Amino acid sequence: MIGISGLPDLYRLRQDNAFKEEVATTEMLSDAKELLPKEAVSALLQWFERKSAVERAFVPVAERLSVTLDAMEIQRPDIMGSRFDLVHEGGRIKVIDSDLDATSIEWIENRINEDKELVRSAGLFNREVVRTYGANPDSKGDDGLTHRGKHRVNLHQSIEYNDLSARVDGLVRFRSLLVDVRRLDLPVGVDESSRFLLCGNLVQDYLVGDISTYGVDAEGNVTTEKTRGSARLFNIWG
Repeated sequence: MIGISGLPDLYRLRQDNAFKEEVATTEMLSDAKELLPKEAVSALLQWFERKSAVERAFVPVAERLSVTLDAMEIQRPDIMGSRFDLVHEGGRIKVIDSDLDATSIEWIENRINEDKELVRSAGLFNREVVRTYGANPDSKGDDGLTHRGKHRVNLHQSIEYNDLSARVDGLVRFRSLLVDVRRLDLPVGVDESSRFLLCGNLVQDYLVGDISTYGVDAEGNVTTEKTRGSARLFNIWG
């Protein structure tokens, strides 16, 4: 099943040689008139299967967390109006980035962790994030799909999420992610019932990785600039 991300045009614009050699030897084309080979189409389909999985994984988190936070807002608006965020760590949901006192933090954590299915779903979402964005290049998961570690951002950039499995719990902030998707203007063709699926894309804003930017200097030599940051792949939803 392919998620809302859909399939991109199977024709690619011409890529510079350094980018092709390092990032996309099997998935990009040297000439826009060429059609993607069978292997590349297969890899692309596998990639969108993974995208679909991470999209679907956030839905139960968003649905249950929305209900819980709304109820908590009614109970303790003084606490819920404060700045804080939520991460999944050690089998629990924990409060971070807050100036709240210990008693208030304990109340938030106890209320949220009462919902065992919410806690479980949050952990599963983080796992899907790692499986989709953080695996080593060309590694295969237990689902038999090939997982990519280095991803194309645009024609001249790629991003790699090294050690994401060790970092994901501290990166994915569930309260902020829920706020982001609630505020998002839905893209054309996506209806309200699919809103929470968009977090499969939005979560990339929270994933810090190594970005490579490829260019050509005045002498015609290929250059590569390395930076650290976040990026959304393919610009699928604008």
